[in-house]
Amino acid sequence: MFGANYLRLRNEYALNLLDSKINLKDYRFLKLRSVILENIISATSPSNDTYHIIVPSGLFYKTICAEFELYHVRAKMQYNDFSASSTISESWKFTTFYYFIFFCNVALHRLLNRGYIYLDLTSASTLSTSLNVLLSDVVNIGTGNWSFRKLSETSSVVTIELKKAGSNVHQLAWQDLKKTLKDFIANSSSKTTDPERSVLENIYKNLRANNDFSPSETRNYLNYVSEVALDEIESKIVCPQPKIESFIKTLTTLNYNNSLASNISFSIIIGQYLFLLNSELVNDLQGRDPKQFKLIRKVV
Repeated sequence: MFGANYLRLRNEYALNLLDSKINLKDYRFLKLRSVILENIISATSPSNDTYHIIVPSGLFYKTICAEFELYHVRAKMQYNDFSASSTISESWKFTTFYYFIFFCNVALHRLLNRGYIYLDLTSASTLSTSLNVLLSDVVNIGTGNWSFRKLSETSSVVTIELKKAGSNVHQLAWQDLKKTLKDFIANSSSKTTDPERSVLENIYKNLRANNDFSPSETRNYLNYVSEVALDEIESKIVCPQPKIESFIKTLTTLNYNNSLASNISFSIIIGQYLFLLNSELVNDLQGRDPKQFKLIRKVV
């Protein structure tokens, strides 16, 4: 089920992490927010609430590596909890699984050198101070979610775009994933029999069937709507727990019809796909360097 997109992810992104030697004590401190706040070499502002900042490339990739691994570990922990959740309610099973999806999604986009960071009052003030030293205009950075993405790099530095984003990071991350999946289809083999293309088109046809669908909205309904208690009592909610090894069978047998049951099942398929893709990249890098990803080996 992995083809041209997997190879591109591995060759253009994952292999960049092999030179990132991280000690266990460093994981707590390697944060993208810290890289941006504390290590800006220069900056420009092409438009309002948009900044292009330059940071050391070695530190940038080390941080990307740490955060990719940390989010992958969080995903594994959530999946372990989900798999063992036989005695909790069906709605809470899905809530547990939702965060598995979210962490997988964030991990993938960290690997793609983009995502979101949250600036609180302290970090926003620190960034404002740094930018005011480097820019001619007065800068007052606001709190909230900011998107980042790598624009370019040289042998020693990386240029990052930092841009004010919306307030709902779960929906922002979901829209990014939809675009990424669409890009994956465009970059996959043109052969209709290609396994990777078949998987992606199968996923994307269900996304097109309901443009308003999102796993986080399904989570919100199951987590916050009071009437769900009645559905739980009447056993009207079922959160299936298919084995991740049965991903292809689960995907090909889904008959999506925009119902709650379909939204739950489709969300599970998306989470499994992301986890399998991230895990394949992790396994490849660990095969090249057994010392890579020290934390992942601690989570069964």
